[in-house]
Amino acid sequence: MKKAVKLLTVIGACVFLSSCASQEKVKVAFRTLPLGDVANIYIDDKLIGATDFNQLIIDLKPGERQVRAVTTGYETAEITVHVKPKGEASVQTPNNNGYQQIFLINRKKKE
Repeated sequence: MKKAVKLLTVIGACVFLSSCASQEKVKVAFRTLPLGDVANIYIDDKLIGATDFNQLIIDLKPGERQVRAVTTGYETAEITVHVKPKGEASVQTPNNNGYQQIFLINRKKKE
């Protein structure tokens, strides 16, 4: 009986740890095109910040997110992204910035 209890405890601990790891925030970058004007970035309808040199780097929990870039003189650009758990996605980053995923948001000029 003691062996079964220990085995269940170990299995439960492994499941708990793996589910916690999947919710660990990962560093992602949002880049906007064309280059130029600063864009306000909204994630799941919440203002997160503005792009600096057409890029915003933030920490997000894994999962699907709705992202919107709003800029004066441009149409609102919206994309759906899937942020992968830490270790599942990795990009080569200049200067070892350490972000794992990059998402590109293309904006169109208003006519």
